[in-house]
Amino acid sequence: MRILKLKYWNLPLVGIALTLCGVPLAMYLNQFVPSVPWTPAFMIMSVLLMVHWQNLFNLRFPSYNKWFLAIFLFQLIMIVYGILSENMTTQYLTFHLFIIADVFAMTTFPRSRSYDRLPFVVFLVSLPCVILGILVCQLQMVTGDIAYEMRKLNDSYAIEAFTVALGALTNMFSALCIINMKHARGKIWKVLSLFGLLGGFYVLLECSKRTPILVFVLGCLYFIYAFNRTSRKKRRKGLKVSKKFFFSSLAVICGLLVAYFAVPYVNDKVNTLAYNIYAGVMNMFGNTSVRDETGSAIERFDNRKAAYDIIESQFSMGNYLFGKGYLTRWIDNPLLESYLDMGLIGAFFYFILVVVFPLRVMFIRRCSLPQVLATMMCIYSMLSIMNSGNPYQITKYTGLCLVALVYGKCFRRKKGEKYIDIKQDISC
Repeated sequence: MRILKLKYWNLPLVGIALTLCGVPLAMYLNQFVPSVPWTPAFMIMSVLLMVHWQNLFNLRFPSYNKWFLAIFLFQLIMIVYGILSENMTTQYLTFHLFIIADVFAMTTFPRSRSYDRLPFVVFLVSLPCVILGILVCQLQMVTGDIAYEMRKLNDSYAIEAFTVALGALTNMFSALCIINMKHARGKIWKVLSLFGLLGGFYVLLECSKRTPILVFVLGCLYFIYAFNRTSRKKRRKGLKVSKKFFFSSLAVICGLLVAYFAVPYVNDKVNTLAYNIYAGVMNMFGNTSVRDETGSAIERFDNRKAAYDIIESQFSMGNYLFGKGYLTRWIDNPLLESYLDMGLIGAFFYFILVVVFPLRVMFIRRCSLPQVLATMMCIYSMLSIMNSGNPYQITKYTGLCLVALVYGKCFRRKKGEKYIDIKQDISC
């Protein structure tokens, strides 16, 4: 358990972990210890832990790259739109300022800094999200009649299903990474990783949200792809990595099938989820003859139609380029809302940053486990561009900042080389 020793707890890595799971942790603390403004506290703490103060005072930004610049510029654009509008709240302003501070803090990192232990630190920092997630799900505080009544009685009720699922996903993705790391050979790490995966999966099922489940499935598929791609060279040398991974994956699949057919709870949840996914996809493409259990897909369809009506009836030539203004209407469709609010400029920036950038780094030929973790943390934002949230939320950009940081060396090309070689590959 060397990782538990103080010298292994690199404070900047703790700061990175807090940027990824600070919002879910703050949500739980806001619910159970509401006397402290936990969300801004975690924001400030994460930035202070990440900053390399000597580089900052000397105005040196060794980890700067063009993607950090793009994220920074887009946040500035959104702040300008917010200032010109009456719809930007103090909360949203702090979101934008936090991402800008995040960018500045990460660009001060020395290029020689190692991120090898990032999955360990993220796993341990986010583990309370799974534990607390199981607790609130058991108490029926997330979804259902009890949660509904609690929200009616308490205007400051903090527990929200998507945020609960986000905290669980962060822990599950880091658990996938540490299972395959050489520092995690002990039984304790296997037990903790298994707990994070199983506990997190229970939380995702209880949250009754389609997107988090799909994000986890896509994250697992990407992890398998990255694992097999980077270990191909070692397999040619005779290592039986692929065989071991094949049988482990087969055992997991068989276990899931047995659980589906033998456990009524799992069977009911999976069937409900499958129908809701089907109904949601049909509603997304305009078929309103079916309806999911929550009615959220139908509501998104109505919101999208209202947005199209605004574009058709109220847009002038200038609006097509610059949009209607900050947070014109909540439509649960970040890409469409970025166009509605900020025109072609906003939609272009959002699509390039949230979709094109992570897709580009997914196919880099060699990658380390910290880099795979960073990329998996972007899948939620990529998958939800049409059906969840708005383009101003923190969670849309924290994963992007991490990807820009840990892949920074890959963006600095040498003559005659496509990418700089990465020392530690995923099979370490």
